[in-house]
Amino acid sequence: MNEREPGEWRMDAACVDADPELFFPVENTTAKRRARVREAWEYCGTCPVRAECYQDAVRSGEDTGIRAGIDMQDPKVRRRIRDVRAAGRAS
Repeated sequence: MNEREPGEWRMDAACVDADPELFFPVENTTAKRRARVREAWEYCGTCPVRAECYQDAVRSGEDTGIRAGIDMQDPKVRRRIRDVRAAGRAS
C-alpha cells in the first residue's frame, strides 16, 4: 500500500469541487441550517475518504462546519472528539 502525503486524501474527497461554504452553514433559522447540513451530508455519504476527513477533524481540533458527515458544532460531537483526543494523549 502506498503511503500518502499529509492532506493528499483531500484530492479524492467527494466534496473536492463543492462550494466550501456548503460545509459551514450560517443560516439564521434551525430549518434552514438543517437543510444546509443535509445537503452537505449528501456529499459525505458517498465520500471514499470519509474516515480520513474525520481523523483530520479530530487531529486538528476542528469545531466548526461539517466534516465526514458530522456536524462539528454539535456539542455532543465536540465532547466525543475532545474525549478521543484526550484518550490519545493518555496512551
